[in-house]
Amino acid sequence: MKNILTLLAFLFVMNVNAQVYDMQNWKTQTDLQFFSTIQYPPNWVAEDVNASGYIIRSPSEGSGDKFRENVSLFAMEAPADLMKMDIKDFAEINFAETRKVVKEISIMSRKYVTINEMPMYLIVYNGLYNGQYLYWKQLFCLHKGAFYMLTYAGEAGKKDKYALAGGDMLYSFKPYIAIKR
Repeated sequence: MKNILTLLAFLFVMNVNAQVYDMQNWKTQTDLQFFSTIQYPPNWVAEDVNASGYIIRSPSEGSGDKFRENVSLFAMEAPADLMKMDIKDFAEINFAETRKVVKEISIMSRKYVTINEMPMYLIVYNGLYNGQYLYWKQLFCLHKGAFYMLTYAGEAGKKDKYALAGGDMLYSFKPYIAIKR
């Protein structure tokens, strides 16, 4: 009996560790307008959305895949008065807009974080959007003349499958020079 429990514990640990990503082989998406980079797994696909950002989508899981998990970046030149605002206040103003389109929101975390030596504000939540229950991680950053909003979005039921990669992608984000005014 003890051997069976040991084997089951070992298999559980191996299954949990199977989701670890080797970031050494990841691709790099560069935003030339807002001078930033983000890394992503080689089997994900980066697409420019418009002049203000891009989206990086997970691989399709076939015809039954209703939602492709993704990381998106929205960036814009920040007016001088915005650069004086606390990032938490700015994040909460933006999140109020999210509440208009995402229903049944359950906030899991709201906090200041530092990523790559930059202060950011993180909001993690679940909610109902277009009939699907989704999970989000959003990072907000004001950096040297630009505002950045990075978002991981995924099906709540697939959180264990893609959230680790999505989080690693968010945490790889680096703005690298100031916006010239």
